[in-house]
Amino acid sequence: MVCHLAGDVCEKLEQYDQAFRHWNKSVELNKKRSRETGENGFCDALYSIARCYQKLGDKENARKAWKEVA
Repeated sequence: MVCHLAGDVCEKLEQYDQAFRHWNKSVELNKKRSRETGENGFCDALYSIARCYQKLGDKENARKAWKEVA
């Protein structure tokens, strides 16, 4: 999804607030798509969220994000 890629670019630019907004939008759109089509959504944004929280040293949010991936 484009939102996911935009989040990755923002992360590289160290614009973390914008990155999380893009990734969360991607997760939201994928969940909506999953409900409408019955297909599993992509979880690329969830991986990026978890990885970024780890990078920032936010262990609690990283743990929650990895748990959602699982």
